[in-house]
Amino acid sequence: MDRCYSFGLIAPLCGLLLLSACSRDEAPSGEPVQPRQEVTNKGAEPVALAYVNGSPITENEVQRAMRKLFTERVPQVGGEQVRKRILESLISSRAISLLAQEEIDSEALQTLDAKVKAYREELLVQDYLSRHAAPEPVSGDMVSDYYRDHPDEFGGGVSKRFEMIQTYRQIEEDERKTLIGRLSELGKVEDWNRWLEENKSLPVNLRQLTARVEVLDQPIQALVASTSEGETSPLHIDDVITVVRVNAVERHPPQPLAEVSAEIRKRLAPIKMRAAIKRLAEDALLKVKVDVVADRPDNSG
Repeated sequence: MDRCYSFGLIAPLCGLLLLSACSRDEAPSGEPVQPRQEVTNKGAEPVALAYVNGSPITENEVQRAMRKLFTERVPQVGGEQVRKRILESLISSRAISLLAQEEIDSEALQTLDAKVKAYREELLVQDYLSRHAAPEPVSGDMVSDYYRDHPDEFGGGVSKRFEMIQTYRQIEEDERKTLIGRLSELGKVEDWNRWLEENKSLPVNLRQLTARVEVLDQPIQALVASTSEGETSPLHIDDVITVVRVNAVERHPPQPLAEVSAEIRKRLAPIKMRAAIKRLAEDALLKVKVDVVADRPDNSG
């Protein structure tokens, strides 16, 4: 049976090629590919496997490419065949890179160098943080405090049963003042259904709703949230005129703390990490000399 595996090109600056290592006639070794030991002895020259215009491609580069390529279990293919394909891929990439460097203008090269410098600094920062940033563990008290202060995030909150009267068409200027006057009377009206029957000529309708306050759209959410049980809101006057009356309020208990504590810890962990990074950054600034010149006045002339 044919076996075909696709590998993404591992290139120093870009991945422009797709490498397919296909074995039709060669039998697989039956063992996962084991990357060779990378040359790490200080002072030892890296083992060069090929040269492209005098630029060496080393054993270390092949090993790094294999580690990046095989993030999970290595497929059951011949190890030397895989190494050969990766080396060919690196040679192609180096050739393209050298030709691109000959063609690129100075401005584009400066932009590229700036990107490389920024990426190198990002990697150095990540490495430093991984070794030094030790966030404070999320304690049980922190979890309890977050749970107490954010009940709405865990099933708690408030539902309100309310009535709402709104205009359903554009209101002309000559009728606007009269309509606002009539709607302003609703705070003193007990039966809004009856009031609507008595005022059928007005371009308004009545709705009766029960909903959690946080799911309502604005401006209805603000009107309902600020209106207590048994009270009528002020008129909200815009393209649509709105008034609401809250008839009942139901408070929902949140989920038990034991059911949501793991989720709270997930939310708090990044916060603690950011605090640790902030402390680390403050400490780093104490260990280096910083001279900010961007805001200095121009004394050149």
